[in-house]
Amino acid sequence: MRMKLIYNEKYAGLLVFFILLFINWISNYSGMFHFGLYEDDYWYAAIPMNSTTGQLFSFLGNNITDFTYGQGRFIGMSLPLVLIHFIYGIAGFKAVYIVGMLLVTLNAYLIFALLRKNYHILIGLLAAILFLLFPADTTRPFLCHIYLLHLSMLFVLVAFLFYAKKLYVVSYLFALFSLLSYESTFLPFIFAPFLVFPAWNREVKRLGLKHMVVCAVLILGIFVMRKIGGEERVASLSMIDFAKKTLASSLIGPVTVMFAMIKSSVESLYYFLVNGLTIIIGTIGLFLTLLYFYPNVASSEKTAFFNINLKYFKAEIVINEVLQSFLRLFIVSTLMLLTAYLFSYTHYPPTVLKGRMTSVHYAASIGAAIFIANILYFIILTMKKRKMLVLAVIAVFLGLLMGYGNIIQKDYAKAWQSQKSLWKDVSVLASDVEDNTLVFIAKKDLDSTSYIISHSWAMPAVFNLLYQFPTDWKHPPKVKKLNSWNDLQYNATLNSFFFVAEYPFLFEQRDTIYLEDKNVIFLEKVNNGLVRKNDSLRINDHTLHLKPRGENILGSSKLTATGQLMLEDQ
Repeated sequence: MRMKLIYNEKYAGLLVFFILLFINWISNYSGMFHFGLYEDDYWYAAIPMNSTTGQLFSFLGNNITDFTYGQGRFIGMSLPLVLIHFIYGIAGFKAVYIVGMLLVTLNAYLIFALLRKNYHILIGLLAAILFLLFPADTTRPFLCHIYLLHLSMLFVLVAFLFYAKKLYVVSYLFALFSLLSYESTFLPFIFAPFLVFPAWNREVKRLGLKHMVVCAVLILGIFVMRKIGGEERVASLSMIDFAKKTLASSLIGPVTVMFAMIKSSVESLYYFLVNGLTIIIGTIGLFLTLLYFYPNVASSEKTAFFNINLKYFKAEIVINEVLQSFLRLFIVSTLMLLTAYLFSYTHYPPTVLKGRMTSVHYAASIGAAIFIANILYFIILTMKKRKMLVLAVIAVFLGLLMGYGNIIQKDYAKAWQSQKSLWKDVSVLASDVEDNTLVFIAKKDLDSTSYIISHSWAMPAVFNLLYQFPTDWKHPPKVKKLNSWNDLQYNATLNSFFFVAEYPFLFEQRDTIYLEDKNVIFLEKVNNGLVRKNDSLRINDHTLHLKPRGENILGSSKLTATGQLMLEDQ
């Protein structure tokens, strides 16, 4: 006997939301209280957490019109910081992740709501689940991407819904919000008329043409604005190179996404065969139960998808509505998937499958989810006699994808623990830092993780985000990872070592950083622990005199909000 509750319109939406929330929690956020800050989070989260409301808005006011700094993303470089600031201020750091999980779940639910009106409800459910389990993008636990990419996606999905209601002006307004947040997520919206109006008659085709013109104008307008504003990536853009890489990315990206579906399933199966199958068995059971008890698949629909009639020796092929719906959704989802990489020029080639840069695939998550959901539904429909076998295979596939999400979560938790351990050691071993002190740690002595970088490019900024140093210090202490001794060069005229900053903004806009003799600290790993080197260093026939141990400055320095999160046991 089937469940009746799922058919009740009064409860169906709420029930689906909580089902998606549960799936999202297990796959992406069940370990969220062991997550922390990573890479770009030290700008998007640490700064608003450390700032008063006045300080934050002053900071945003100074940077929002800086195209080089803000990349022309007026909303994307401001609203996420404001949201994190107020959520943290009201409810603390854990709430920042809880609200983020709800935001991601809301996006999945909106996909379900968008599809259920014109397609079978099971397509909507499968697409929403696949959006949550999308394995090509491994950044769901990454706060920066939650509040930037997923917020931008929210704008796009709301734009879809308003378009379906024929509220075109409001729809384009939300689409513009997306362009001003994170432009890649706007791309699926190009095919909005053909997704929300499944009967492709002459009126819809005419509407689709007008819609594409409007989308082109919006994109061109943003491009010109960035060009005039001097946004670095746009200003240096070679149109020929852009065209070549865009075309290649539109082919490479979708293939990479499909490969990721297979690769992640295999990795998940191998991992849990070694470490225990409890999670996999449980999630497969969850999906099998969910699929089995969901409404009958096309119970009243004909299984004959087309008929061929011969009349006066002329063939007439009549395709029924089910096959027409499948073909239309197949075409529009394929186009959404291909065009999702039109703005991936700066991430070429889009083949990365681990780490922060997998966000290059995020815009493809809607198209891929709908594409696969449509195919899975069609397989269920055409194999009714083997329905339980088909449902079991789909449940195993979804269960393995959910297991892959758990692998990613463990890596994020490990990366945060590694950071906390490192900065606690640094705070003890380099407690005597002062103005312009530089602390070096060899890259080989730092722990590494696969799905997010534990100790990233942001390391030089972290020290100043942990402690409130004296305001008269011109160059607060920095910690820098040393890739090799070749990073340090010697200026014989100034009799000083120096290095070239990869990101000058991390060093108060200095391109070249000169080392002060006896104001440099070098930490190295000995017997699985960091120790401070006291002797001088001999580098390329020149001597670098290290800083002698001095007064404990950090002991009297006040911790910031980020410092409390990092250095105090929560």
